[in-house]
Amino acid sequence: MLSIYEDLILTAFCWQDYNAKLSDFGLAKLGSPGNSRMTIMPTRTHGYAAPEYVISGLLYEQSDVYSFGVMILEMLSGQLAKDPNRPKGQTNIIDWAKSLADRRKLSHFMDPRLKGQYNSKQALQALHVALSCLAGELRSRPSMKVVLKALEQI
Repeated sequence: MLSIYEDLILTAFCWQDYNAKLSDFGLAKLGSPGNSRMTIMPTRTHGYAAPEYVISGLLYEQSDVYSFGVMILEMLSGQLAKDPNRPKGQTNIIDWAKSLADRRKLSHFMDPRLKGQYNSKQALQALHVALSCLAGELRSRPSMKVVLKALEQI
């Protein structure tokens, strides 16, 4: 059975003993395993929607991968996906992350509440996993299985 979450955002998770649990299935869609896309009315939260969804209203399994990439960026930075109150060049978390995706600039992206208390190599690896999820081309994004494996290896 194919399941596309449709509105995968960080606030849709609850945390119990450091384990994430999906808590809001109101917009989830089920489909047949042989069908990897669905057409629905656009409802995705701004900042999380994959380009193909914004353009066509079509959802694919990889559309949730895109949203998951945004969630990783939010967790690393402590910032929302979109925030017009942030400085120019930082209002969109994806563009901001891409501009800081190397070791020398990483500290400017990471959540300042961490006060530098994180492994920069692992944080950079997590950032690169997130950016791979955010590939503009649908077919260039990894599967969630690949994403999970990459995160487990960090």
